[in-house]
Amino acid sequence: MEEHIIEEILSKEWKMFTSVKNRGGKAGCQEDKKTFTIMRSSEFKNLHIHILKSYLHDLTVGEKENRNLMTEKY
Repeated sequence: MEEHIIEEILSKEWKMFTSVKNRGGKAGCQEDKKTFTIMRSSEFKNLHIHILKSYLHDLTVGEKENRNLMTEKY
């Protein structure tokens, strides 16, 4: 269950992350899904299931509201 939630989070984050508009064009890290997945999943694997569910909910709400949480972060 935890792995499934992490996969959903990563999918939503990657979609948002690769949609961030940078002044100088797309950043190199936006083309590197493998590294992104390794880095982000290593953070999520240390979080409690309740935190993962809450964050997934936030991402889902953000999508429904046409918000890009990665743009808001960066």
